[in-house]
Amino acid sequence: MAKKARPPIDYSDIDPEIMKQARERAIRKKADMLAARELGIADDEDVVKGPLPQKGEKKFTITLDLAPHSNRLIIDSVHYLHGGTYTVGQRVYDTMREMIHRGWEHQREIDGKDSNTYRTQSNLRLSPNDVAA
Repeated sequence: MAKKARPPIDYSDIDPEIMKQARERAIRKKADMLAARELGIADDEDVVKGPLPQKGEKKFTITLDLAPHSNRLIIDSVHYLHGGTYTVGQRVYDTMREMIHRGWEHQREIDGKDSNTYRTQSNLRLSPNDVAA
């Protein structure tokens, strides 16, 4: 059974501004893919490379959600980019989770937020009238 030939797609009714934005997104995505290849974190098929798990080591899939002050993790000279999903061994997975956690702790410290979110604010104020004589 032969496949039916599809009629050509008519793009004339699409707003030129939307087409321009779509082209720009496609160019940015291609640039990101080329950068990943240059950094050595993806090959020609865009399959993410990284340290191989040891024999018998469990594999985990992790999507990196990094704090705003960072955009990548570097482990054993391999770059893992923010927002990327990676399948790694137990050792690298544990390292990534700790780095992500410490990054978010650092961000909370930078922002001046309390590390214990359940602690109530005491709002203590000292005035000259409070000093015992």
